[in-house]
Formats: sequence, C-alpha cells, structure tokens
Amino acid sequence: MHIWKTSLHRLRLDWQPVFTTHLAYSVLGFVIFAPLLGLLGRLLLKLSDKPAVPTNNLIRSHYSEMGPRNVEISKKGKWKNRV
Repeated sequence: MHIWKTSLHRLRLDWQPVFTTHLAYSVLGFVIFAPLLGLLGRLLLKLSDKPAVPTNNLIRSHYSEMGPRNVEISKKGKWKNRV
C-alpha cells in the first residue's frame, strides 16, 4: 500500500509533464496512423473491385424528389444508381 501512496503523490506533483507527454504521443499517433488508415481503406476498396458510393450521393438521392421511390426500389433489390 505504501508504494501506491508514493506513486500517487509523485504523480500529483508531476502531472503536467506526464499529461504533456501523453498529448504529444496521442497527436503523433494520430498524425501517423490516420493517413495510414486512409491508405489501407483505399487499398481494400481497390482490391474488392466494387465501387464505393460517396455519402453525398446517397443523401442527395434519398432527399431528392425520387428519394422515396429509390428507397422502395432498393428494398426490392433492383436498385441502380439513380443519381
């Protein structure tokens, strides 16, 4: 129990450098891994040979005049890109 008291006391005194180090590593990890995750996603899409429909096309088709009809057609399994 004594080791926990001393560790928490030290952390209470030196929390700012620990927090700064944590933030630095978090930002560094995000800067490195976010682009890698994007590249991995693009690679997987390219390997799947299936087209990806951008979200704005889905929203535009859903909220257009023909949107409810597109939804019904898509439920029947005969949906084609009507945008």
